[in-house]
Amino acid sequence: MAVLGCASVDRGPDLRLPPIGPASGNPFRPKARAIPGELIVYTDTIASDQGRIRTEPHREYTIRTEQGEFVKRVMNHTLSNDENPDQVRLPPGKYRVTGPGTGLGIVEVPIVIIPGEVTEVYLDGRGMKPPVQPSSDIWVRLPDRRVVGRRAVGY
Repeated sequence: MAVLGCASVDRGPDLRLPPIGPASGNPFRPKARAIPGELIVYTDTIASDQGRIRTEPHREYTIRTEQGEFVKRVMNHTLSNDENPDQVRLPPGKYRVTGPGTGLGIVEVPIVIIPGEVTEVYLDGRGMKPPVQPSSDIWVRLPDRRVVGRRAVGY
């Protein structure tokens, strides 16, 4: 049986990235409606052998407020053979996500949650496939140029 987890996401990050927001590019408004937004983080994966089936569930990460207060630790998979990252509902606001990136160590990413929208962060080595303007500065990129997410507007 494989043990799933993350090498201490509580230590300092190896890499800090610019703020990421929803793909819509809508700006953050502090007094926005209280409708929650959603967060999906594609962290590094860990191989898990379940009999004859090999799976790669995403590793856990933490969410903190912009001021650094602990909000939640996300296991990022429901079962040990679940390869889909968890979708987390959060009140609108600014947060910091800290988790493992494939080949990057621990990564810290400021994020923006906007009411009714999904913010996605790609740390799993596959990178986001930008829908338009792949060379534009609207995307947050890793040092190797892979897209991690849409740059937050009004952060």
